[in-house]
Amino acid sequence: MENINKSPRSYFPWPSMLLGIVVVYLFASHLLSALPFSHSIREVISHPTHLTGLLIALVLTFTFDLLIFSRRQKQIIELIQGLNQKISLTREQKKKQQLRANEVSDHSDKLKSFISDKLIEYMDFDEKFIHFKGIASEVRHNGVISYDKINSAINKAIEQQNYLAIYEQNRNAANSSSDSNVNDNTDRSSETSITRNILYDYQSAKDAIAYLWDLLDLSTAENMSLYIGKKLVDYEEMYYQTQLNPTQHDDLSQSLGINPTFYPLQSVLMTMRLFSNDEAMVNLLADSKINEQLLCNCFQFEDEQFSIFLNPTAYILGNPNHLVLLLENLIRNAQFFLSKSRYKQKKDRVIINLEHRVVSNENGAESFAHLSVYNRGKQIEDADFENIFKLGYTTRRKSHSNGRGLGLYFVNEIVKGYQGSIKAINIENESIEYKLILTLASKEQVEFDIYSKEIDGRIQVSTNDDTYVKDLKIEKDIPIETIQLKVSETEVFSVNDVEKDSGYFWQGSSSQNTHTTAPTWTISLSIFKKKHQLIFQGLDRAGVQFDISFPLVSE
Repeated sequence: MENINKSPRSYFPWPSMLLGIVVVYLFASHLLSALPFSHSIREVISHPTHLTGLLIALVLTFTFDLLIFSRRQKQIIELIQGLNQKISLTREQKKKQQLRANEVSDHSDKLKSFISDKLIEYMDFDEKFIHFKGIASEVRHNGVISYDKINSAINKAIEQQNYLAIYEQNRNAANSSSDSNVNDNTDRSSETSITRNILYDYQSAKDAIAYLWDLLDLSTAENMSLYIGKKLVDYEEMYYQTQLNPTQHDDLSQSLGINPTFYPLQSVLMTMRLFSNDEAMVNLLADSKINEQLLCNCFQFEDEQFSIFLNPTAYILGNPNHLVLLLENLIRNAQFFLSKSRYKQKKDRVIINLEHRVVSNENGAESFAHLSVYNRGKQIEDADFENIFKLGYTTRRKSHSNGRGLGLYFVNEIVKGYQGSIKAINIENESIEYKLILTLASKEQVEFDIYSKEIDGRIQVSTNDDTYVKDLKIEKDIPIETIQLKVSETEVFSVNDVEKDSGYFWQGSSSQNTHTTAPTWTISLSIFKKKHQLIFQGLDRAGVQFDISFPLVSE
């Protein structure tokens, strides 16, 4: 079909009409002598051959005009059909555009409604946040005097209690040299313990009021990270003064009431004091106030909520309460999402790790204090990674909590103020192949190839790579003496000389994922009179971990 923009012209049969007129005129002149023609022309025209030729020419001319007319008619018909198709297509496109316009208009109305709701929500949030800052500023302004009075009273009480402790020590020493009565010694030890507990209570009250003040101090800052950075400049100046004149370190700390540096392990212990009253932790925190070198040792702690692995690191420049605020928010966030996990496991814990790390880069090796907080809760969606640290953004549903998106914002601001780094990582489950080797009392070794992988959102195990179960039960009539577990020919667990009259429970990690220390398996051994029962279970470790790094004083 020709381009419809090039419209064909209509055809008029001019050749046939002109030749027909000539033929008619010639025949008429032959019949009517009155018509003006010479005699010689009449004779030529009247010749039969010539008449036949004229008729043939006339027929050919008519045939030619008919062919041209037919072709032009076909072109015009095709043009009309093309125009009709174009009109139909235009109508369909117009109808689609109308439908699209209606759909877009509907979406636009929904978007306007959504934006309006969000604006109202954020305006409400902004008003509440501004109102909160206004209240906090007023409290800060009017609370300075009260804070100083409380702090002075606590310091005086601590000082008096120290004098009392010294007096009791001297009295006990004098009495022990002159009297060896066991009951008297017991009473004196009890009095000393009471004095120490009272002194610890005073110190705890002082730490609590200092933490409250630092929290209020940060919450009223216009820009938290810049405010912390300014504080670090002051701490850095104090630190250099203590380095230039070490003998003035204690005097400077006592006069200002603060130290320019602290151990990250101290902040972790202070934070955990808010969640646990473990005696070993409480004693370590209290004794570290007197002897900081106690914080240079490893510390481990586990209860029904937490698994903590703390390794000593060097000093960090700053205020330990800032890290307490950071950790408290991360731990409460981890506790919330762990409680909302799809299903519970007996060994689910919030796992906290602290270690010293050295990272190589273009400028050489840099040292960091690396802190991680892990929970086996809902993973972070890809679209949320860029927003979780923004003010007011929360992934919690309002029906589940009253989260307002402040916790992780505070965390990020503190990390930026300390020139550190923070990263959220989704921890995934992995398929793992184990080799379990049991040595029986008969010295026979029994081997099991165990496959562990995630099926329908749960970790299941199998010995034949076909039938998977929640846990694998192995029963032996002959007592089990040793247990050995391997992954890729590497031993990950071993126990020898299993006792005959008790039960056991072990757990460990066999994953190649170095981001977390969350366990991937458990082994429990129950000992009965006639048999030993071993249960192997794979653990779900899918969750979220926050990794935070802080530069050390040496950096």
